[in-house]
Amino acid sequence: MTTKRPGTPDRPAGPSAPERGLPTPSLSITTPRKRRRSEAHSEDSFTQRGPFDRFIATGVSPHATPQLRGALRHNYTAETPTRQTAPGLPTPSSSTSTYADALGVGGDGRLLHYGPPSSATRLRPPPTEEEVTRERLNRTPTRQGDRAFAHTTVSHQAARRIVPRSPERVLDAPGLRNDYYIDVLDWSFNNLLAVGLGNKVYLWDEKTAGIHELWAVDEPDYITSCKFSPDGLRIAVGSETGRCEMFSVPKVQFRESRCKARIRHRNGLAALAWTRQHNNLYLTTGDKHGVIRVYNTTAHRASTTGASSTTLNRTHCELVKEWSGVHKDRIVGLKWSHDGRTLASGGNDNLVCFWQLDRAQNPRHIIRDHTSAVRALDWCPWDPELLATGGGLEDRKIRVYNSRGEKRMEIETGSQVCTVHWSKGYRELISTHHTLGDQLIIWAWPGMKEIGRLPGHQQRPLFLAMNATGEMIVTGSGDENLKFWKCFPLQDGQRPLMPRGSDLEEHRRLAADVR
Repeated sequence: MTTKRPGTPDRPAGPSAPERGLPTPSLSITTPRKRRRSEAHSEDSFTQRGPFDRFIATGVSPHATPQLRGALRHNYTAETPTRQTAPGLPTPSSSTSTYADALGVGGDGRLLHYGPPSSATRLRPPPTEEEVTRERLNRTPTRQGDRAFAHTTVSHQAARRIVPRSPERVLDAPGLRNDYYIDVLDWSFNNLLAVGLGNKVYLWDEKTAGIHELWAVDEPDYITSCKFSPDGLRIAVGSETGRCEMFSVPKVQFRESRCKARIRHRNGLAALAWTRQHNNLYLTTGDKHGVIRVYNTTAHRASTTGASSTTLNRTHCELVKEWSGVHKDRIVGLKWSHDGRTLASGGNDNLVCFWQLDRAQNPRHIIRDHTSAVRALDWCPWDPELLATGGGLEDRKIRVYNSRGEKRMEIETGSQVCTVHWSKGYRELISTHHTLGDQLIIWAWPGMKEIGRLPGHQQRPLFLAMNATGEMIVTGSGDENLKFWKCFPLQDGQRPLMPRGSDLEEHRRLAADVR
């Protein structure tokens, strides 16, 4: 006889009734499983992942039932230590490894190649749902900073563009130095990239991913500067000991580059710049003692082959101007205006000077506002009167001047300004900074409001170059990476901004009148 507990409800007499939804112990009744929406198209699709599967099993317990083990087996794959490239990137080609072996970089294929460095031998896991969501949230929506845009329609003014915070492409650059006083990255008009890695200079073609070793110096000497001419058919390369060589770069077969002329600086070469005036192409050099020289690279040296025959068969760099005594320390930045009239020089003595070829020894203007070395210099492509400068570690400011040396704007950035570059398609400029946070900042002109920020590199991004269309930039850092950013994409039908009164603007106006 059982004793009834207090508070227990009375049960009906007779055999015990089973609880609702549970089978009786004597009957083997299987509860029907609720069908998911992902199973609507297949009867046996239970073992396939549907769009509503929020959790992924990474293993199967030995205590699971056979039905449950079969349902989870499709989500479990054994990890194998095989080496692959990152998702979405091409696999390493045999030609890249051959180039690396021939150039003495190593057989791991790191020379200007996609993907992680050779130390990363494990698989990169696919992005999780959280990472994909974070990447979408990190995309910075921006609005064009000025209402008046030359050569743009109203739809372009009101359009919004997205600046992705992740680079379009990443190349390995082993040997890229973390040196504030060198500039070893440039992008030509013909879409060739030149980069100085240690004591060698390489050319990289974006279309074919071809690599060519252009020049090499004996160690401990190293490359300090490399610059393409405005038409992209010549390149000048300089080294720490003062060696400078000029090469011709064909449009198609860039591997057939040939040395055309040699220049020697006894005090070492620090900076290079090109400009074209009329039919002459000028190369400007700056050394570690503050001396600036201008050479005419279109001059030819006469060589006599006979008693009455004379031919011009060798390019000769003719010295046409030398400025000294103004900069008291090394030159760290040289930049010609786009109209070829004014040269801006930045020195380690905190000075910015404006020079013109038709003047004698004295510069046209001297700017003494900076409190640190001025490495970041760039003339505006759509307004030749504007020059943007960036100060070093003790200055941390971006300033904009006109060609008369009058300051138009000054803004505190809070960190060392490594480079500054104007956009070709928007009234904006981008700067790179030595900071632990976002290192690339896009500014709207003339208000200088921040439009977007990009993460950058693990070290300070000292090098920046822009392609011919102005849509993409490439940055380099001491972390031995080159990153490509699509910061200024042009809308459909949009053209780069041009200065008023330029020849191209006049041609477009005449063509519109004809139509």
